[in-house]
Amino acid sequence: MSIMSIISQIEQSENTQEAIQIIEKLFEHNYTTIQLITNPHQILDNLFVRSTYPKTWIAEYLLNNYLKIDPIFNHITKTKEAVLWSDVPLTPESILLFDKAEKFGIGHSGYSFIHKDAVGIGSILSLNSNMEYNDWVSYIEVVKPTFEAVLPALHNKITKEFYSSSTKNPQLTSREKECLHYSSIGKSNSEVAMILSISEHTVRSYIKTIRYKLDCVTITQAVAKSIRLKII
Repeated sequence: MSIMSIISQIEQSENTQEAIQIIEKLFEHNYTTIQLITNPHQILDNLFVRSTYPKTWIAEYLLNNYLKIDPIFNHITKTKEAVLWSDVPLTPESILLFDKAEKFGIGHSGYSFIHKDAVGIGSILSLNSNMEYNDWVSYIEVVKPTFEAVLPALHNKITKEFYSSSTKNPQLTSREKECLHYSSIGKSNSEVAMILSISEHTVRSYIKTIRYKLDCVTITQAVAKSIRLKII
């Protein structure tokens, strides 16, 4: 199947879950996961995931907050680069995590792609398999160009899903609400940074995300809209 046909199927799918299930029917790996990161400075508060992993493993992962020790996720968010899982150094803690995942049927072979759109929203697409190392490396070499081409479509799908209700009920994190509050009383980015003990760059990142979530061009518009929606 051509890349354009795959993209078309992704775009026509009902939601992100259906889109990644379509992916699995077309390829030979076992599991597909896509994670949306709306603000890299508050990853834990801004993670939105769709996965074909067993529901029991997803529940185990979330309930125990394994994201904090996930070596693949942490490596990618630091390097901003795609990675073959076997190339990531493991700590004793992360080795135990992989051993536990294996008990839930998760394979030891994986590859993760990363994408960042024009407004700074990022996503990570991960493929997982029980293939042996050499077979997996060969498989990735074949499918890598295709997944690099279709990832923007998957990213758009999960982004639209996450923000589908943003105009009615935007979901802001506690830190984003703090930035919005101080902006509403006339504080500059540098002043907000000083008050919250974070960098001005981080404040600007929050403000950008706030404007995106509220569908506003300026922070002044975002403040007015948030007051109208009783967010602050």
